[in-house]
Amino acid sequence: MQSIKVVQDMISKGIVLDAAIGGATAVIFYTEPFSTEDVDFFVIIPEGGSKFLPLDGIYRYAEQHGFKASEEHILIGEDKVQFLPVFSKLLEDAVANASLYDVDSMQVKVLSPEYLIAIALHTGRHKDFLKIRLLLDQVKINKQKLTSILRRHKLTEAWKKFNA
Repeated sequence: MQSIKVVQDMISKGIVLDAAIGGATAVIFYTEPFSTEDVDFFVIIPEGGSKFLPLDGIYRYAEQHGFKASEEHILIGEDKVQFLPVFSKLLEDAVANASLYDVDSMQVKVLSPEYLIAIALHTGRHKDFLKIRLLLDQVKINKQKLTSILRRHKLTEAWKKFNA
């Protein structure tokens, strides 16, 4: 995945402070493979940038390196990448507590299944609920960790509704 190398370069240059793979691609790290259209990177942006254009530095980097933008994605080699700025304590915690994986001899952070569940629950779209079911069916979830995350981020009621 060329995008991992590019994100590592962005981190080394201070364009982003930290990043982790999330969304459907992260779910695939833990479950049976399925089709997804893009790779989502949750990124922590340095302070001092534009509040209205938080990804400006990433798009400038992409342009300088010959990567094309297509709608909300940046095309990096074979990868269609969506950069999602971290905008909440839940996402901050998820990136900070992400697991390291080796992909093509490169280390990449991937959101844990428990945080993926919490984020999907918070987002609340039908496709997110399907990811939760997939994770619950195929992964040994650390229930104590999940409960702690849900409690800390005030998602306990949403979890009860999901399980009703």
